Amino acid sequence: MATGITALFRDKPEQSATPHRDALRAHLREAQELSRQQQIAVGKSAAARSDMDASSAAASRVTALRGQIDQLLGDARYAGTALPDISVQERELLAAEKEHARLSIIARAAASASDRFRQDFDALTAKNREHQQALPALLHSAAVERMAALAAEFRQKEEALREVHARVFSCVVLADQLSRENGLGVFFGARLFGELNISRPHHDAFHRGSTDAWTAKLERDAEGLAVEKAAEELGRMLLTQGD
Repeated sequence: MATGITALFRDKPEQSATPHRDALRAHLREAQELSRQQQIAVGKSAAARSDMDASSAAASRVTALRGQIDQLLGDARYAGTALPDISVQERELLAAEKEHARLSIIARAAASASDRFRQDFDALTAKNREHQQALPALLHSAAVERMAALAAEFRQKEEALREVHARVFSCVVLADQLSRENGLGVFFGARLFGELNISRPHHDAFHRGSTDAWTAKLERDAEGLAVEKAAEELGRMLLTQGD
């Protein structure tokens, strides 16, 4: 029984680490498929139009050949001469009529399907428009997801910066104290320690410190006091070790 339960949990598919990006990619694949289907519908509609045009051209050829025969016969009758041999023209006409009969069947089928091709294209266009309308929200979610995924790296590097920032300013505090107390006249801006400002997104994953204004002030004051204490320790270390 335990083995069955273990297998049940082991066989569960792992959750994606980027569900919003995956959803965006799936959405884009669907949009590509819709566009592909639209192109197919356009191609079918164009082929249907080509078939109907071919039938019309065949009908025009039949009409033209009949006109040529009638003209030859009419000219002979008008001139009072023997009717000409039109066997060649009749064979051409017969072939043209057969071709027109063949193409007219294809054209009628194309005409019957043409409206449905157009309806398919219109339906795909409407669905594609819905996909385009949904795209900004999906893209936004994917961007926020990627932003949140960078939070750990952001916080790690921020803390590393703050750590070296505090070490640098412990030197500044010590130097400025000595300048002030001994009239050395060289200052490096110890009070600038509190002006470090790292901009961050309005997102919980990037939040640092307390959200309460008073508590946040106390935290900043504590950091300042920690730097002053580090400056005192630095002074003692330099005096005793010289390094």
